[in-house]
Amino acid sequence: MRFVAQLARDVEITPDLAIRLLQINTKLRFGAFGYVKQGSCITLQHTLLGGAALDGAELLATLRDLAMLADEYDDRIVAEAGGRTMQALLEEAEMVAMRDSVIEGFPWDGVQKR
Repeated sequence: MRFVAQLARDVEITPDLAIRLLQINTKLRFGAFGYVKQGSCITLQHTLLGGAALDGAELLATLRDLAMLADEYDDRIVAEAGGRTMQALLEEAEMVAMRDSVIEGFPWDGVQKR
């Protein structure tokens, strides 16, 4: 089973950042950083082997550990290389959706100006 967390988008990948992520990869207990050119996205991913022998506790532990690492490194990456964390992008998308639903539901045509 493959787990992938998108940490940040619109990141300016530099040789220094790429080398630093590779160096961190050698020290991680599991998982590895990656880069997706489309969207300039830094990812953190891990593959869990075990097939039918995997149980819920193993899956949950892997998901928890990956989420903790993602939360630890996303802000550091953005601080160093720019871009936006996935949390910031999700919050922004939610605000746009909320604003659009309010605007669509408000009867602007019938409003009288004071």
